[in-house]
Amino acid sequence: MRLPAMLACAGLMLAGCHSPTSATSSESDLDLARTCWPVASAKALQNKDFGIADMGEIVAYASIVAKAQPGSALITDKIGKVMGTPLSDADKKRLSTNLDTYQTQCRARFPVAAGTAAPTLPSDPVDRTLWCLMAATFLDKAMQGAGKSDYPQKAQVGRVLRTAIASLDKRAAAAKGIASQADFNAYRDRQADALFANRLDRVVAACPAQ
Repeated sequence: MRLPAMLACAGLMLAGCHSPTSATSSESDLDLARTCWPVASAKALQNKDFGIADMGEIVAYASIVAKAQPGSALITDKIGKVMGTPLSDADKKRLSTNLDTYQTQCRARFPVAAGTAAPTLPSDPVDRTLWCLMAATFLDKAMQGAGKSDYPQKAQVGRVLRTAIASLDKRAAAAKGIASQADFNAYRDRQADALFANRLDRVVAACPAQ
């Protein structure tokens, strides 16, 4: 998944911001989410301490759009496709407005993306470990793809990742019926669908890190 082009595209919108308007309350969640992830990207570029909270918000909005896409592709692939798709002229026009106003509406409509809704990690230890592993891995790759390899929370993400890897229990996985690579892949994909209903940086913050 490559994100620099997406971030740069959204950032270029800032140069033409004028004629402040707001998103309309009649927009569907999906239509608003299509606007929210580029808005979050553009706002993130204004943050000199761009970190996983910024990326978590961007990905959360993109996940809403991705989940509505048809087909059986993995949710991570769908998210990458959403975030890698060039903005249409209509979307660019929508973004040539007041980003702060849009951001306020986006965060009000989507509490999970805004980070105001705490994630609930699975009670099952195998599921929880996999969530931590996937969330940390995805965020780290996304930050590196955005050219932010030295982001402020890199050490924390690394600790979560190492702890999750060390906590993987093959016997516990086998007890869940995971006996082959195909079983694991199917299990992972099911867990990914549930994971991306949360904001990844909040998931990472709730994970053990040693």
